[in-house]
Amino acid sequence: MESNMREICINITRRCNLHCSYCYVSHLINKKNNNMKLDLSLEKIKGLVKLSSIDGVYLTGGEPFMHPDIREIINFFDNAGKKINIATNGFLIDSEMAEFLQHKNVTLLISIRDDFKKTAKIINLLNNFGVSVVCYHLPTTESPYIISQLLKECPSVNAIKLLYDSKNPKNSSEWFSLLYGIYCKLKSHINDINIYCEVAYLPKENVIAKDSRRGAFDNLHVSTEGLFYSCPLLVPNTEGKSDLPTQKCTPDLCPVLSKKLDDEKFTSVCCFLTASLENAIKVGKFGGAI
Repeated sequence: MESNMREICINITRRCNLHCSYCYVSHLINKKNNNMKLDLSLEKIKGLVKLSSIDGVYLTGGEPFMHPDIREIINFFDNAGKKINIATNGFLIDSEMAEFLQHKNVTLLISIRDDFKKTAKIINLLNNFGVSVVCYHLPTTESPYIISQLLKECPSVNAIKLLYDSKNPKNSSEWFSLLYGIYCKLKSHINDINIYCEVAYLPKENVIAKDSRRGAFDNLHVSTEGLFYSCPLLVPNTEGKSDLPTQKCTPDLCPVLSKKLDDEKFTSVCCFLTASLENAIKVGKFGGAI
């Protein structure tokens, strides 16, 4: 594998203990891939990833902690000195797993759902073991309450990322309205917690909005079949490559940008572009969405 990219995202399993409507691979969950497998094996991962080409790895699924060899996969990258991010709902993490993670260079990216009470207990458990956590949340009208309550129950939380719903994308007015509701509720926490979000829209005169690729940047993603993609959102709709380079992401290929959600003042941009919540609110106000 030859690439200048420093982080690789690997979908290690299609197994999941939930079935979230907003998951971009929801139609693939718990279904065998083209190789008749639910998981990407560690041996396959070793053959795909050139460790000297990366600084870190992003493990996703499905639910990564359902992979039968999750500990061995974590050990493989940790022993190589790589930073490990794991996207998880956290429900399968107990004290034994937390103790294992305690000694690894791992950050858990834990999704916060409407039913966040159990998640809060897991976050506190992980904090007791010194495991790094970033909370991921897909905004709804209930988000101001959910996040404010989460912060009361989990005072250790110091980073929250707000995700744009790529499966059911909202227009600029709806999106900035959701962000503004969260901002108003959490104003008192802005200086204490890193709250950032996927921007999704920029004013039409912005240089990124004018660019032909709308800010799309070529990431490196590996599917459970062991195929390479430049963006995880391309997995359900395009054919992956068995070797690099991957097919570049363009507005026509992107399942979000191809919906042409532009309006009079805003242009839809790559939903993986992020900004602080405070700056996103400034963008919304500048464009008149707030």
